[in-house]
Amino acid sequence: MTKKKADAVVLAAGLSSRLPEFKPLLKIGKETLIEKVIKSLQNVCSKIIVVCGYRADEIMNLLNKYSKVQVVINKNYSGGMFSSLQEGIKHVESGYFLIIPGDMPFVKEKTYKALLEKEDEIVIPVFKGKKGHPVFINSKFIPELLKEKMNSNLSKFIKKRNFGLLEVNDKGILIDIDTKEDLKNFSN
Repeated sequence: MTKKKADAVVLAAGLSSRLPEFKPLLKIGKETLIEKVIKSLQNVCSKIIVVCGYRADEIMNLLNKYSKVQVVINKNYSGGMFSSLQEGIKHVESGYFLIIPGDMPFVKEKTYKALLEKEDEIVIPVFKGKKGHPVFINSKFIPELLKEKMNSNLSKFIKKRNFGLLEVNDKGILIDIDTKEDLKNFSN
């Protein structure tokens, strides 16, 4: 088994428009959503790149205590999630990277580690037949991702390439927090 070095790109630049509160700072127990994501990545990744846009100062202030975290600003965050992905991957230094939305706090550390063990250059985790996040990608694809049009998305990019699937026993790969009901239902 190869121990690959990977960075993480955490996408947290959006407006949280479906919630009255700012999503990354919502509490699950004593931690914020974004901190739960960071903590699940700490033992797996060399560097955790958090892409902010809306209310970036608040996220930067919260995350400055985490040594592996590098906060980057997507000035074009209103251009959508793919623009944040493109901004984040500009800062990847490892041979591989994981992409995870900042509203997915329930992915298990063992899932991240299992993705690093796969030999494919792009790997998508699957739980009971459904694809989820994080997506694992070889850094050699960064130049191609940066050339993609702004109206593209990661799914379109991946469909044009060979990718592997990894069945995991982790429902967290499918759970993102978009509403108050999600927060209530999944944090119990």
